[in-house]
Amino acid sequence: ARARRLLPCVLDAPGGMRIQTIHSFCESLLRKFPLESNVTPNFSVMDEQASVELLETARDELLNRLQNNQNSNLAKALGIVALHTQEAGFRDLITQLTSDRARIAHLLADGGLQGAANRVRATLSLAETDIPTNTIAIACTDDSFDLQGLKAASEAMAAGQKTDIERAIRIKSWITRSPKNRIVNFDSYCRAFLTTGNEALSRLVTKSVPDSTRHILLTLQREQDRILEIINRRNKSILAESTISLLTVGDALTNEYQNKKTLRNFLDYDDLILKSKDMLCRPGISSWVLYKLDGGIDHILIDEAQDTNPDQWQVIQSLSEEFFAGVGARKEKRTVFAVGDTKQSIYSFQRADPNAFDQMRKFFRDRVRGTYSEWNDIELDISFRSSGAILEAVDLVFSHPAARDGVVKPETSVKHYPARSEAAGLVEVWPLIETKQKIKKKTWA
Repeated sequence: ARARRLLPCVLDAPGGMRIQTIHSFCESLLRKFPLESNVTPNFSVMDEQASVELLETARDELLNRLQNNQNSNLAKALGIVALHTQEAGFRDLITQLTSDRARIAHLLADGGLQGAANRVRATLSLAETDIPTNTIAIACTDDSFDLQGLKAASEAMAAGQKTDIERAIRIKSWITRSPKNRIVNFDSYCRAFLTTGNEALSRLVTKSVPDSTRHILLTLQREQDRILEIINRRNKSILAESTISLLTVGDALTNEYQNKKTLRNFLDYDDLILKSKDMLCRPGISSWVLYKLDGGIDHILIDEAQDTNPDQWQVIQSLSEEFFAGVGARKEKRTVFAVGDTKQSIYSFQRADPNAFDQMRKFFRDRVRGTYSEWNDIELDISFRSSGAILEAVDLVFSHPAARDGVVKPETSVKHYPARSEAAGLVEVWPLIETKQKIKKKTWA
């Protein structure tokens, strides 16, 4: 009965009921507070196609300028990024950089690119001089390894089996080279101590090596440990160099794209969220905006909450602050209603974070209970479509940890209940159908 009365209430609401998506709400928010949000009142919102086209223009113009200035730091950074990226994935990477510009801006907010680079190196325990070429060059100097010990080891291994002889040749060939030539042949030298996957060989010599020279094993083990440490350090330096280069390219591309939007007085969908978030979180401004908005927001509905990204959650959190604080906590019932299913999260490419759904649920639960208001945490585990037999089969499949991984948390079980408990149902498990034809692999695949 109450449900039937809701429609007339909606139709008779003073001024009508405004129901908006978060993007349309943020657009109206920016138009209402242009000075506070640092936008022009007559901005235009770009659709996705226009955004893609302008981004491609920004990318192409940036790349064209770099062709005429290949010695710049930006050109070098782009070269490093291209070195570690397949051609087909380069465009996707560039697009992802602009989508993640909020993260990039956050990383660069404290100290700019240099500050971010320092934090990357500190995280990996690297110095500024730790670049891939330097790491190997230092490891190839005469005083960086036991030259005489390895020479004796290679001579002893030459009296062993074929495997020992091959490794002895690699070692002797490398240690007798100049430091410059050792750098070029370092990876080949590593095969005397490591597998092709750079894992430590379990046996460095065979039993055929004379017992009188078995003491060389200690020398070989020390060199193996040294090489493993060098490769680990080189990998970390490659990771640091690639990350810093990616941030450099991302910052330049974001600035180029942003400048073009500013010249045209455009905002894209991400801008609507980011600029609203910045305004609502800015000290001295947010309280005024929230005060002016407070009378106009009674209910917040978040549908598909598992696909809400952190910036969108920040906007929602800021808007709801006045629901529970001071004079904003009005006598009229104000609600936050969120519906989500982490199993259905499919927008990670748009920075949707299912974990944020759980974090925000805890945030709202604590705030609501802190004001002694009513909180309902409802599990939607009743199916109105499927019968009990089907639901039992589904639950049985996901009772196994391997199947449950990525669907629910490890400590959580999957359990469903039928709304129509008396409904009949049948589940048949058929054997796998195997093709009779052999699938030929293409030589180029």
